[in-house]
Amino acid sequence: MKKWPRQHVRLFIALLIMLVVLVATHILFVRPLAVKVRSDRAYISNTKNELGHSGWPLDPGRLETYVQLKKTELEGGRPDGALKDKKEITGIKQKSQQILQRCTGTLSSSVKKIFETHSDFTHDVTRLDYQEEYNNLEIKLASRDIYLSESILGLGEKTQTQNIYQLVLQVWVLDKLTTLVTQSGLRVQADDKVIIQDEKGRKKPAARLQFMPVTEYRLYDEDKSPYVMAIPIRLALYGTVESLYSFLGKIQSGDNFFPVSQIQMSLVPDIRNDDTQLSVEARIIKVEIECSAFYFPTGEGSGEPVRSKPAPPKILPEGA
Repeated sequence: MKKWPRQHVRLFIALLIMLVVLVATHILFVRPLAVKVRSDRAYISNTKNELGHSGWPLDPGRLETYVQLKKTELEGGRPDGALKDKKEITGIKQKSQQILQRCTGTLSSSVKKIFETHSDFTHDVTRLDYQEEYNNLEIKLASRDIYLSESILGLGEKTQTQNIYQLVLQVWVLDKLTTLVTQSGLRVQADDKVIIQDEKGRKKPAARLQFMPVTEYRLYDEDKSPYVMAIPIRLALYGTVESLYSFLGKIQSGDNFFPVSQIQMSLVPDIRNDDTQLSVEARIIKVEIECSAFYFPTGEGSGEPVRSKPAPPKILPEGA
């Protein structure tokens, strides 16, 4: 066999090397890209079919207009192309802030009177602060013939918990609601089976006031601090229908927000026997109401930054 010239041998080796490079390039680069292109085309085709069945506009212009409309609904403002005299839309974010401000304003205003920030309140309030608040309220209510019992109320001077600030919030809720009860002309029912002693040693029936477990709402399961807290309380009251109507109005007016979740009423007959006839009238009603207060721990729900105060955030007076 005749030997190839050296130039032909070199050309053949170069050709083999090029073929190997081409095959390797196809296997390593071209083929995966071709597979990805086919996958992307199938995905785009399936997505178009799904969007076509969902009713979403496939035209980019219409879709952009729809996106802007949704952004306006979220952020608020006047829609693009709207007339100047048309009212601006209140965004969902602003509405949520207004709702949180309305729901949590009752307790947030109490915190702002004493503490610089809500973080100071949740971290710096002490058991001594709580005991001082509870004792002051206990004395105030006793002057109205309302005597607290830890066994009924679920709250007492020695109540133990890791979150002391929640106990302070419960005291403030009880103080506010009992004040509204008195202003409305209602009275708190007493439990004759639970007897306590006042400061003078006299035996008194305990008031039927009961705190229910605090409910914490979190946006995500992994959140350490709650987004919003609900502090429910059950009140057993009696009085006239007019007084009850006044009370229900007061707990939902002004800065007060104590929505009622349960209510149960019963009539107390008033029997009168005069010279002519025996009459039975229902003038007094007994009512059990369960309502809740709400607190936003970070204070963002108020919609306003917490104002700084020069005074240190303490409930107890100096030297107490």
